[in-house]
Amino acid sequence: MRVPRINVSTSMKTIKNTAKNVSSEIKTTTRYYKTNAQQGWQNGKKLSKIRKYGKTKSFLTGLRGSVAKTKIRNQDIFPAVLAGLGTISPLPGGSIVGYQLGRLINKLFKFAK
Repeated sequence: MRVPRINVSTSMKTIKNTAKNVSSEIKTTTRYYKTNAQQGWQNGKKLSKIRKYGKTKSFLTGLRGSVAKTKIRNQDIFPAVLAGLGTISPLPGGSIVGYQLGRLINKLFKFAK
């Protein structure tokens, strides 16, 4: 029986490319949520100026606007949860594996619809 050969340099390139893709997707997702939260905060701040609220009520209005503007997308739930679980697992690179599994689950659910 012949054992298949594994090309280490090809495997390392694949791992590097996957890590870069995951990193860019995480940056895009972070940018999406950060932008929406900032817009909501600014909307709440404008409203509190118009209504002449005090500091505490202004803060709460900005916070409420920030939360209301930031809607969690379905496509971000599974990758985030599984990446978090992978982080606390004893597997090296578990967060990347968990994130990829979350993306795979999203793709499977999209095909099932």
